[in-house]
Amino acid sequence: MVSTDHFRRGLRAQLARASAHGSENVLLSAAELHRMLGGYPGSQHGMQACCDAMRAEVQPGDEFLAQRGGSSDLTVRYRLPRNLAGWTAD
Repeated sequence: MVSTDHFRRGLRAQLARASAHGSENVLLSAAELHRMLGGYPGSQHGMQACCDAMRAEVQPGDEFLAQRGGSSDLTVRYRLPRNLAGWTAD
């Protein structure tokens, strides 16, 4: 099973890349993030860990745009720039 930390690192890498390119926000669904990092869809997916990582990364100014029934529906608009101090990509 994939850990929440795996998804958090992947999400932070996405945010850092978008910020470096001057984007004002990143709109991302749990399904998109999980597909980018592998293992979804599949019988051994880690969708709950992915959603946990996305929720943990929410800061003031970010918006939940979808949180319907299934966890793969979770969609968040993360505002940029954001404080990623102390974080480095692997």
